[in-house]
Amino acid sequence: AEEEDTIHDYEDKFGWIKDNWMLEDTDKIGISMSGGLDSSLMTWLLCKEISDNNKNTEVFPLHGIDNTRPTSPENVQNIINFLRKSFTLSGLF
Repeated sequence: AEEEDTIHDYEDKFGWIKDNWMLEDTDKIGISMSGGLDSSLMTWLLCKEISDNNKNTEVFPLHGIDNTRPTSPENVQNIINFLRKSFTLSGLF
């Protein structure tokens, strides 16, 4: 029974997030990208949501220099290029 309650709570929270999605009133979104899997997937999901719902929202990927990961700027640029080819957005800068 406890497992069922946990699943139910998760579904309720997910429903609240979907019902209260902030894209409705937003025309510009900045998102931090490291070039890794987590931020890349989050940016892909954001672009998919914008594209699927024909939102007029510009996405501004942000990346800082990380001396411990010298290839991260190139990784981020490759991801942005992939997203530009994959989605029709009003702007992906």
